[in-house]
Amino acid sequence: MKTLSAILIVGLAAAGSAQTLSLADAEELAKERHPLVLEAKARIAAAEAEASGLLSPFKPQISLNGYAAGGGGSMIFPSMTAPRNYARLPVGNTAIANVMVSWRVWSSGRDKLSAQIGGAKMAFAEQLLRAAQVQAVFEVREAFADAEFRAAHLVHGNSAINRAEQALADTHALVKAGKLAEAFVYRAEAELAAARRHDAVTQANYDAAEAHLAHAAGLPAPRELTTWTADLIAPKDLASAITGANLSRPEISLWRALAEQRSAEADYAGKALGPDVSFMAMSSGGSAGGSSLDPTGKAGLVFSWTLEDGGSRKNRKRQKLAEMSAAQAQVQGAMLAANAETAAAWARWDASPTALNAALGAVKAANAFYEIEQVRFKAGKATLAELLEAHQALAEAEANEAEAIRFQRVSWAMLMASMGLVSLNELALPEGRAAGVAELRKQDK
Repeated sequence: MKTLSAILIVGLAAAGSAQTLSLADAEELAKERHPLVLEAKARIAAAEAEASGLLSPFKPQISLNGYAAGGGGSMIFPSMTAPRNYARLPVGNTAIANVMVSWRVWSSGRDKLSAQIGGAKMAFAEQLLRAAQVQAVFEVREAFADAEFRAAHLVHGNSAINRAEQALADTHALVKAGKLAEAFVYRAEAELAAARRHDAVTQANYDAAEAHLAHAAGLPAPRELTTWTADLIAPKDLASAITGANLSRPEISLWRALAEQRSAEADYAGKALGPDVSFMAMSSGGSAGGSSLDPTGKAGLVFSWTLEDGGSRKNRKRQKLAEMSAAQAQVQGAMLAANAETAAAWARWDASPTALNAALGAVKAANAFYEIEQVRFKAGKATLAELLEAHQALAEAEANEAEAIRFQRVSWAMLMASMGLVSLNELALPEGRAAGVAELRKQDK
């Protein structure tokens, strides 16, 4: 019997010049094109702009202002865009223009806190991207494993059709020889029809799996797939896996970033009433009553200090400290969730080699059983029911083998995702290797 991997290569060969898609290529595409990833990248761009905007009040400001008015009495006109700028317009028709430069040179540390807040917002957005990429790669791996599972069913289905056709031919031969009643021909034909129906459904399921994989990889249309080539490398034990999850899980890191942001915001609120010192320079000129006004210019420092704001600053600080505590609680919750999800994924992963080895052994035994029953049937020593029973046992064993392979691959993908990783290369963890399909086949021989 051909090995499953060899059969899959034939079953999944690209038709004509169709472009193929490997697992590694699909993973890279997903990390760039998956909708969740695209959304996260947009959030990073927004966070960058917001972080930059938080520092704008502490950078030099330049404004050009013009005022024109007519009527009796003098009046002060403020600028609508530069609140610190205003002009006193004397009696009569007056026009004044000025240029003002201001720069907050000391702000009680609020500039540094603004930078910390912006950095925390960036870190939060970056961890969202990391989480999106981990999820995207998991979806690709799960979809790829499912597609190969369906492909294996196609291969096994083709074998089932061949066996059913052979059983029908043997039945005709025995009927012709007078060793079997003609009614058994219809039973054999029904078995062949069932095999063909199953094959058609399986082909549709495989096409659907290809489409799902294309979506996960961010592709507009499905492509022909190559075979699974990724090594199933995982931590050596559950303790190492949980350590990896606590170090790398993006949900933990993003809540930590949010807690840091809230802490900096609380400090900022605490210093909101601190004094400011700003450098200011202004030059102006204009006309009044048809005569030009002498140009004027001033430069100096402005000291500002709000002594009381009705408790607004204190309440704002209390709010941010409460939000920081909530974010810290989310960190603990994320760690507990990561530990639980990693332990659950590890249980599946740890059981997968045993399940796969048992499935491979069952296929070997079922194949031997079928071959014996086929020989006995041709010799007239076994009934058609016994042959079909052996056929069904082999088909079930082959299906269980394909499911065991999918179970191991999806379990590995779930373990990597539960740790917040794409591969163990991202962390310096002790590696262990579970016996994959090829290794177990060698052991079985």
